[in-house]
Amino acid sequence: MEKIRKIFSDCRKYSVSLLLLFSSLTCFSQNFTTRVPDGIGMTDNYEHYVFMLNNEIRILSAMSFSNDTIHISPHIVNTFSKFLFKAVTTHELAHYYNYLLHGEIIKTDASKQEEQTNSYVDPVDWKTPPDLKKIVYKGGDGSSVKKAIVIKKTTTLKEGIAAEYAYLEKELGQRGIDWKLLGQYLNPDYGKRYDIIKVKIIDTNEIRYFCFDITGFFGKF
Repeated sequence: MEKIRKIFSDCRKYSVSLLLLFSSLTCFSQNFTTRVPDGIGMTDNYEHYVFMLNNEIRILSAMSFSNDTIHISPHIVNTFSKFLFKAVTTHELAHYYNYLLHGEIIKTDASKQEEQTNSYVDPVDWKTPPDLKKIVYKGGDGSSVKKAIVIKKTTTLKEGIAAEYAYLEKELGQRGIDWKLLGQYLNPDYGKRYDIIKVKIIDTNEIRYFCFDITGFFGKF
């Protein structure tokens, strides 16, 4: 709770609407922390998450979630860029909403979960499913940053993130049966922007990473 109070205190310089984004996260997540996610390190100044992929260092000055825990780096907590703060927070809300939508979190109290869902605050309209027929995938196979999958013809955050999971289902099969989402990480402000999605193949327990170039739709609500 002390960490949460610190985060809210540091973020008072932003508008009330941005604080509501954080409060909506705490409704769902059992853990909300600046602790470094598993498999990720910190830079020497303890501001940025560092993620290694195929011997490439990706600096993650962003939020991520894994195993029902939402992580926010100190850099984002203390950033002076209102756009970056809002774009990153909303982006992670969208991924976490997708995580909940597919039932990958065990709900022990259905009535409480329904109450929390009704209080959920998100600037993205999720009531209408996005049209993915126009989406085009370019680039590589997503096995590294240099071979990132580029999502084209997206106009909003909702379309872009939905397209990421549509690609995974096309490649890996049905989510929850053939593969499971383990975590998602975001690089938001170092040139191009990338989502790195970690999955487990259920039959073989193989861990795979998929890199998506999300520069085209990042921050577009």
